[in-house]
Amino acid sequence: MKVIYTKNIYDKSGKIIHHLCELDEIANGYANFLIKKGDILPDTPENRLELNKVREKILDEYCQELHYAMQDADKLKDKEFTVKKKATPRGTISESITKNDICEMLDTPTIESKMLKTDIIKTFGKHTVTVIRHPEVRFDIVINVEEI
Repeated sequence: MKVIYTKNIYDKSGKIIHHLCELDEIANGYANFLIKKGDILPDTPENRLELNKVREKILDEYCQELHYAMQDADKLKDKEFTVKKKATPRGTISESITKNDICEMLDTPTIESKMLKTDIIKTFGKHTVTVIRHPEVRFDIVINVEEI
């Protein structure tokens, strides 16, 4: 039976084995099982039209998110942020700088802490932080920690 996948299907290791809106030919018994689960639809002209609408919506959302990510990158790429902190007797900073602190410095609501690739900053000097804003958009910012 020819079928259309209505969602991504993953194997046990987490790899996608069938993509949303993918067409495939599978055995009737297995197809009936997957139809009951809601993972596929029979390949009919009506179902193709409906899935094409879903595909267009997903593509529009992806393009819109890419556009906003590129705007953030243009605004923040290679920008340097200076933070003044007190020193401990050992020469490290008294209060470490976390991903959430960096997000507050950026003052951009679209960048979340999970998008930042860095460890907690505990020393003075310049630290490069990579921002992965979108699968296609990544850029670096610099956090310069100075002593008060």
